[in-house]
Amino acid sequence: MKAVFTTLWCTCVVIMSLLVTLSCAARPADGGTRDGTGWSLIRADLDVYVSFEQITVEARLRLRLDKIETSYGPTLSLNTGRGAIMQFDEVRSEGSAQIEWNIEDSNYPTRRLTHIRFDEALAQGAELEVRIRSSSIDEINQFSIAEDIVLASWVVSWYPIPIRTTNEGLGERGRAPGSMQMHLPPGWRSVTNGALVHRDEQENRVVETWEIPQAVSRSFTAGPYTSVAQHQVGNRKVGVYMLSADIEKAETQAQALVQSMEAMEAHFGPYPYPSTLIAEVPSWIPGFFAASEQGFIMAKPGTFTQGGNIPLFAHEAAHGWWGNRIGTTRGPGAIFLNESLAQYSMVLALEAVRGRDAAIAFMNTGQGGFTPFHNAKGYFAIIIKQGHDTPIMSIRRGNGFNHHIANSKGMWIYHMLRYRVGDAVFFDTMRSLVKAHMDSVWSVQNLEDAFIAAAPHAEVSTFFDQWLNRAGVPIVEAEWSASETGGTDLVIRQVQDDAPYHLQLEIEIETTEGATQRYTFDMRSRQISHTLPGTIKSVRLDPDYHLLLWRPEYGPKPE
Repeated sequence: MKAVFTTLWCTCVVIMSLLVTLSCAARPADGGTRDGTGWSLIRADLDVYVSFEQITVEARLRLRLDKIETSYGPTLSLNTGRGAIMQFDEVRSEGSAQIEWNIEDSNYPTRRLTHIRFDEALAQGAELEVRIRSSSIDEINQFSIAEDIVLASWVVSWYPIPIRTTNEGLGERGRAPGSMQMHLPPGWRSVTNGALVHRDEQENRVVETWEIPQAVSRSFTAGPYTSVAQHQVGNRKVGVYMLSADIEKAETQAQALVQSMEAMEAHFGPYPYPSTLIAEVPSWIPGFFAASEQGFIMAKPGTFTQGGNIPLFAHEAAHGWWGNRIGTTRGPGAIFLNESLAQYSMVLALEAVRGRDAAIAFMNTGQGGFTPFHNAKGYFAIIIKQGHDTPIMSIRRGNGFNHHIANSKGMWIYHMLRYRVGDAVFFDTMRSLVKAHMDSVWSVQNLEDAFIAAAPHAEVSTFFDQWLNRAGVPIVEAEWSASETGGTDLVIRQVQDDAPYHLQLEIEIETTEGATQRYTFDMRSRQISHTLPGTIKSVRLDPDYHLLLWRPEYGPKPE
């Protein structure tokens, strides 16, 4: 059958659309082999032509049939339900019998489809090469075209990818190794996935070639970057691209990022991308303060703070492990495996670079240049006091207050788990999880099972249950009085409304004689009592901040 090409739409768009609709409706669905699913993207080489008005993409895609046994050909898509930003201009695939493009998806009206079909069914393992030209037609959040920046995030599906198969998300379908060749206006630079291997500056055009060895979903920024600071760390580039002419600030942030990455790699193993780059974007870009792409970070001007913003950029870089390459998550509490874990990874970087006191201070009250909600004080003041708290395992969407819960309470849960099982077990187990779930799906149950196996005597199952399946936190009080037998009677109570937590609670006692003593109690009930030697002057609960408890420094006690 002769291929159908869009040159026909110039003479009769309405008739063509009707014929395409009738053609699709007439196809039989024999065992799912004609519905276009079952194909994976195994390589993507993209030429991206950037101007102040439009983005044009010439894509060379390699597809493999690996999800089902037979197929009459793949269906590719552009755009998500968020907006129609790209259209197909031309599609070619050698040997195909029929190609139809710019078909509207009945489930997502903004999405555009291309059907590539063959006369005879192809068997599992078959590979196809497809060449596609597409161009932009609109802008939305995370897809912007202007004189001072052009950017596109993978989350808007701006380049062609196979349509969804069962339990396969947008990020998985768009991943592939390959290359990005960026065609830019004079004086511009680009930041995208992978490593920059060549830059060719011509009078009217700049061409940059990026090699992408891993399977990643593609994003990019392009603009007149003036200040570029880069460091080579092993085989990886770490750098900062700034639109403003402030090379000192770019260099300061690049050095802080290098230190942060070295600290996180020491805990979790090698960063899974060939570069770690920060690209400044203008403040007018809507929808985010900073965004982690797969191998680089987009950030607004206000994120570049004095001395380097470790909390923000270490958190976003940590998504390279948790949420991008490794953290494809499924099931209840999935946000705990990406946002919460990226947040605690940042705390570990802050601890390594600026010391434990700085890390604990951040966990308690936060730091400038970072949202004020993502710490213990913010959790009590914003989440609990205003009635927004919910168990982490009940979170289904990671926006709004749910995001705040994951980054405040969720961060503390990993901190508590670390001290419950010990540093050696905690970090060995996390590194094993990285290896086990690289480019694969994992769940909170995988995390729990790994720690149960690694620390069988730490009652990990109880720990996960009480911290992930309950809202709120323990509220602990202490009182004491002179004992009739000498010494001091100490009573410690959990006074929150719901059931008591199982706590390994350390206390620090200061006596009237000026001596300091520490005790650790295994608190399983609402109240425990002990008689201690000496006369107590003061009691500090959890003096080293191993537990998330209400403390006066967080504000009024929850009612």
